[in-house]
Amino acid sequence: MPSHAEIAAFPEPDAAFAKMLEDSPKPPPLSANVDISALRQHTNAEKAKFREGLGDAGPGLTERDIKIPLDRRELDAYVYAPLGKFPAGSLPVYLFFHGGGFCIGSRFDDMEANRRLALEANIVVVSLEYSLAPEHPFPQAVYDGLDTLKWITRNTNAVHPSASVSRGLIIGGTSAGGNIANAVVYLNRDQDDSVQVTGQFLSVPPLLPLPVVPEKYREYYLSFEQNHSITVLPPDLVGKFMELLQSEPVVTDRLKAKISTTVAIVGAGPVGLFTALLLAQAGIKVTVFETGSRLNQSPRAVAYFPAVLEEFKKAGILQDVIDKGEKNADGCAWREPSGKVLAAVDPPPDSPQFAVCLSQPEFGEIVLKRLLETGNAEVVFNHTYRRHQQRESSVLLWIKSPSQETEVVCECQYLIGADGGRSEVRKALGVELKGFTWESLQLVAVNFQYPLSDLGWKQANFIVDGVSWGVIVKRGKGNSWRFATGTQAPDIVNGTLDDATVKVVKDRLMRLLPGDTSQIGWEAMAPYKVHQRCATTFRKGNVLLAGDAAHLNSPIGGLGLTTGLLDAAHLAKSLRQTLLDKAEPIVLDQYAEIRRSIFLHRTNPLSTDNFNRLRSQDPEHVRQRDEFFAKLNKSKDIATVLQVGLPDYALSSTSETSFSTYEEVTWFITVTKLDDWSDERFTHEYKVVHANMTRHGKEQGAPTRHYTQYKNLYQKVPGTKQAGCAYVTCLVFPNLFLVHAGLQDPGYRATAGAHSFCRLDQQGCLTRKISEFSKGGNGSSKSIIRALLFHERCSETDECSEDWVQERAAKFSTTVKSDDRAYGYALWQDMTPKNSKTLFRDSQFESGRWHNFKAVEAFDFLDTASANTFLREHMEHITEGGKQTTTAVVSDPDLIF
Repeated sequence: MPSHAEIAAFPEPDAAFAKMLEDSPKPPPLSANVDISALRQHTNAEKAKFREGLGDAGPGLTERDIKIPLDRRELDAYVYAPLGKFPAGSLPVYLFFHGGGFCIGSRFDDMEANRRLALEANIVVVSLEYSLAPEHPFPQAVYDGLDTLKWITRNTNAVHPSASVSRGLIIGGTSAGGNIANAVVYLNRDQDDSVQVTGQFLSVPPLLPLPVVPEKYREYYLSFEQNHSITVLPPDLVGKFMELLQSEPVVTDRLKAKISTTVAIVGAGPVGLFTALLLAQAGIKVTVFETGSRLNQSPRAVAYFPAVLEEFKKAGILQDVIDKGEKNADGCAWREPSGKVLAAVDPPPDSPQFAVCLSQPEFGEIVLKRLLETGNAEVVFNHTYRRHQQRESSVLLWIKSPSQETEVVCECQYLIGADGGRSEVRKALGVELKGFTWESLQLVAVNFQYPLSDLGWKQANFIVDGVSWGVIVKRGKGNSWRFATGTQAPDIVNGTLDDATVKVVKDRLMRLLPGDTSQIGWEAMAPYKVHQRCATTFRKGNVLLAGDAAHLNSPIGGLGLTTGLLDAAHLAKSLRQTLLDKAEPIVLDQYAEIRRSIFLHRTNPLSTDNFNRLRSQDPEHVRQRDEFFAKLNKSKDIATVLQVGLPDYALSSTSETSFSTYEEVTWFITVTKLDDWSDERFTHEYKVVHANMTRHGKEQGAPTRHYTQYKNLYQKVPGTKQAGCAYVTCLVFPNLFLVHAGLQDPGYRATAGAHSFCRLDQQGCLTRKISEFSKGGNGSSKSIIRALLFHERCSETDECSEDWVQERAAKFSTTVKSDDRAYGYALWQDMTPKNSKTLFRDSQFESGRWHNFKAVEAFDFLDTASANTFLREHMEHITEGGKQTTTAVVSDPDLIF
């Protein structure tokens, strides 16, 4: 390496070169706020003069412009190719990136050099016009290059008939273009579908900015100092270019406007607007961007259920919604195409629970008006999301207006994608929407006017048939209704319907309805695809997804909009905690995990069942449908009635008043003897008196499904904490709603609820069963020994992820199946509501501790010796190497019923 003195002694520029620089056109003078537009205008004009001097391509060369279509954008390129009798696919390809400090330049730059290269090397040159800073800061140009590289490999013939990347693929560039070319090569190398690159050709590439030069070499790095006066590209201008490339885009009138907000939301549908309202009401600045010129007016969901109405009440818009819409307190009915009622849900006249029917556009207008009244929000129509870039503590996003050539840049702390099933935000995150689409089916929704209530129909009606199935539901005041039905899926062009499908839908509705159906007033009609899909995650960094952008499901039953609005309630709550209460960002992870779990375990199966119940002719679905209707009509099964009448509470993660009606609940409760009681008295009161009371309650109609008493055998299990309780009570209920209702029931309060037989400082958890396996087919057999393992939370926010419970269940079910010592296995996930004080209000359980455990596992054995050896051998894996604190109860189960 030359010495510092040798480098410092390099001669001054050649006199002829210095003279040429002196005579060359000078760039506009620099200022503190350099005007990139003026620089571009100047350099483009000078380069155009230079190209005029070059003239047209000479003999032996062809040149042409091409368009390169990429995802959500299109790039220009200029192609140079040698003329001659070159066979198809015989010439290599050179992808070239022009210079210009990342901020100026075009595909026509370096024309003379590229012409010579094409002629003398017999190579096809593709000069790319990539996205320039500051409108498109790093790394957009690099991604342009990578996407173009992949496009060329797939479409080489579109570049030139003689081109083939199999003959060679070179990537190169001049100055800043050399930097981009080098970055593209490395980025391509790390792709799963990387392209085979032959080599690089870089001309004066700025690959080593001064800030990253190692300290020990900086004394040799003198080029910026020595060339400070050179006017080809003055060092000051280089510094300014780098500043524009790396930091936020400079705002000038010629480039773009810039918006700063705390939260940016893409999509002004119900979910986006409601999220914005809840944030703005808390004083958080919000900007909503919407592609359309106004709120979407197409036929969509119309029902707002009690759990959603609870959130509307908190937001202060409930009365607005009721005034604009129409209450539905008369339940729903399932009908044959003839109109005959197959089953119905009829709420009691004094029921405080009701739904509201209101069209989505009218709901949107209510929320929009209230949102703007806060003074903390702006809704920008006619602006389409293009892309975003995450920084350490903020997000930049680019929004394009079709009426403007420029983009709007918005800087925010958090970005929310509420932009529907085709979410561009989700796509930009690279988040997959897993599941399936009902490919052969098209759903068609139509609004119509008809006095159907006067003809004795409920406000919600489900038509059950293999062909003419559908939903007929009130959508507001007066005679406004909506019909949704299915047809075979033809090609949909621009979201419109062909005349034949329109006729099928109209004819079908006219056959289904009573009365003079020639008087139906037809309104808007729109087609939809039906999906059952869920995003793999609802959060990546400071970008979050909600509503249809995060999940899609059959609209039968109205659970899509319901789930989306309840997403909004939880997401807004989490963001308020993060932004205003300085909570740790883990609350946003909890939003993502909890809401995704609710969709997967509740919305998805519920909506699928609703869909199959109307249309499926599969024998198993027919059997389930008949059983369902029998429960509603004959036995009046309370769990089924609640699940149908109040499905939405299963979808809420923020309700403060009510609880899930959906899934079965297993409740574990520790039971400890009162200090001044004898063992005999305690055993009698618990084992005999309380057991008989509970058994009698079931005989009288109490919803308890199973009751098991687990006697603690006080076996020491290495690696765990030993429980001090005498027993563990295990009760199984149809759902959480009935747990709460049962505790408030006067009959229970007068009997078992008033019976004190143990200390009231119980702990435990309410859970949902994830998995159960038994070699004997009955995991509750009295002949077994059951080891209950209660996995403790390490903090209030410690939850079991969806992946954890599924992997855990699969792993230990397999272990038990292959081990002769083990007899069975079960796993439950905690689902104790955060508002447990409301759940247990005024009951003997109110003072208990119900949030200590996040999961419960059970391992079954035929004797204690097998239990001890198995647990000792596997405890390292059960506690995840001691990371998991676990309380163990090796027990003797007694199944009461």
